[in-house]
Amino acid sequence: MNLNIDKGYFDMAKIGFQSHQRGRNWVATVEFDPASPGALRRDFWKRGSCTYVKVPDALAAGQVLEVGHDYYTCGGTRQPHRDYLRVVAISPDALELERCERPKGK
Repeated sequence: MNLNIDKGYFDMAKIGFQSHQRGRNWVATVEFDPASPGALRRDFWKRGSCTYVKVPDALAAGQVLEVGHDYYTCGGTRQPHRDYLRVVAISPDALELERCERPKGK
């Protein structure tokens, strides 16, 4: 999938977004780390306005992104939704991603 980058930001609604008021959304660059929660070390991306997130300057092809778009019920129960995407290519104007598996150890 190809996403447009506009002034350093892209619209995460095109890859996964919980629009409900109790929804929680984020994008993080992840890599396997058995010492981290869920065995993934996460570098969370900065949020922009609405559904936009800032693409980190250090993002490179081959890195894996975790896209979280969780829903919390009125009782506080979390319904997690995660997507994992590998960066195929990146340019100042576009980001090419492909779906992949959650990073695991060797």
